[in-house]
Amino acid sequence: MINKKKPGTIVMFGFQKRFALTFRHAKKLLNSGVLGEIYEVESYIRSGDIVRETTRFKHLGRGVLLDLGVHLINLLQWIFNPVKVLSANYKSKYTGVDDEFNAELEDKTGFPISFSTSWIDQRFRLPETMIHVIAEKGELWVTEDHLRINRENGEKEAYYRPHYYSGYPPVNLADQEYTIEDIHFLNSIATRTSPKTSLEDGLKTMMLIDELYRVAGAG
Repeated sequence: MINKKKPGTIVMFGFQKRFALTFRHAKKLLNSGVLGEIYEVESYIRSGDIVRETTRFKHLGRGVLLDLGVHLINLLQWIFNPVKVLSANYKSKYTGVDDEFNAELEDKTGFPISFSTSWIDQRFRLPETMIHVIAEKGELWVTEDHLRINRENGEKEAYYRPHYYSGYPPVNLADQEYTIEDIHFLNSIATRTSPKTSLEDGLKTMMLIDELYRVAGAG
């Protein structure tokens, strides 16, 4: 039965990285304290989508941070809790706006989070998101395709896409994270409950994006 006390309009931001099972696994591991105290986080989201000069982004006044980097910012807010921008800078090569954007953030507990995004990195045929956590009891690396842990005692673990998506049907046009996102959204509509990437969640991310552009002096 639909809960009629809930609002009838359901709005969800398309932050599909939140629904990738590798990142969900990483969040659970870190929340469990399996690696102990976190010392440092390194992260990037990169692609090679822009290879020549174009003016199609100039009217926006903003580039890769808003288009691509926003997904990683939302992930970092979800898994960690960056509350302060320590530094930010950008580089424009083809578009007249930010083609590369780099920043240093600080978690509320004090550890640094480095952030980098680019859409002109020709090493990446497809976009890739990576988060590397350096912690008291080891290190963790996670992307859309795999999760690896190196523990302080020398033990190593690695999990790949087949470990996570063996129960999901193949998708022709997009990764399974989009399917999981769609299922979640439909369930939120059916139950009239707030989705995980709600309007409030998205607003928090966009406010940090605005702050990053402000500190970098761009946009």
